[in-house]
Amino acid sequence: MAILPVTAHAHGAEVLQVLCALAASFGACLLALWLVPALRPHRWMGALGCVLGAVAAGWATRGLPFQAQRSLVTAAMVLGPLLGAAAAVGWPLLRRRCLRGNDGR
Repeated sequence: MAILPVTAHAHGAEVLQVLCALAASFGACLLALWLVPALRPHRWMGALGCVLGAVAAGWATRGLPFQAQRSLVTAAMVLGPLLGAAAAVGWPLLRRRCLRGNDGR
């Protein structure tokens, strides 16, 4: 998050919206992982997915001009951590369910 303004070639209030959106996304992701009982066994994997999702979103938008693509950069910074955590938690659960079969046991 600290290098986002440098990589986006923007400064000041322009980047504040993106940083606040990223912080809110992290907060919502981590709150859900720690408070939802079904997600508790996978909280550390989800937290790692959240961080990796934010890094991937920053890497994917690093070359975009910030002024022209502000909404895309903001959307990537919000959805990246959420999708990363969902994938990190959902993949093992889905894999375990598919390996057991569809009988529900």
